[in-house]
Amino acid sequence: MKKIKIIALAFAVVLLAGCGTNYAKLEEELTDLASKYYEENLKNMVLNIDNHQITLEALEKAEVDISSFTKESCDKSSYVLIKLELDEEGKQKGDYKTETHLICGDYKTENK
Repeated sequence: MKKIKIIALAFAVVLLAGCGTNYAKLEEELTDLASKYYEENLKNMVLNIDNHQITLEALEKAEVDISSFTKESCDKSSYVLIKLELDEEGKQKGDYKTETHLICGDYKTENK
């Protein structure tokens, strides 16, 4: 009988530990959505600007599905910063870098 209780308790702990919100996955999803938005709407169209801040609110206005973020009560001011290096003509030079800033309830992306 004790073995069954121990097994049931262990199963419950494993089940509960796996049921939390995966914020790293949400951060990755936000980065992917913002990068796609940048590629399709801003790249090579805006010159002389080396940082573009793309918020959940802007993605929502562009009719991008952000339901996974609203489900987790994420702040719509959460954003991805697209960081560019510019050439002499103000055009993007090389690849861009991203910096994600996600706020969901008590969770906030750690500063790196």
